[in-house]
Amino acid sequence: RMPLWPLAPVVVLASVGYVLYQQAGRDLAITGAVVVAAALYYVLYLRRHPHDRWQVAAPDDSD
Repeated sequence: RMPLWPLAPVVVLASVGYVLYQQAGRDLAITGAVVVAAALYYVLYLRRHPHDRWQVAAPDDSD
């Protein structure tokens, strides 16, 4: 159990809200465009090719 349970998430959300409020609108628009482009790339390309994307090649342990 976390002491003072709802306090930590509320403080974090208030801090993020304050930081976002302090940013310029152009900066937020650029960040939003990058996030949308990444999401579209994932949905339209990476999710459709799971057999040859997102595969981790483990090193061979034989010495």
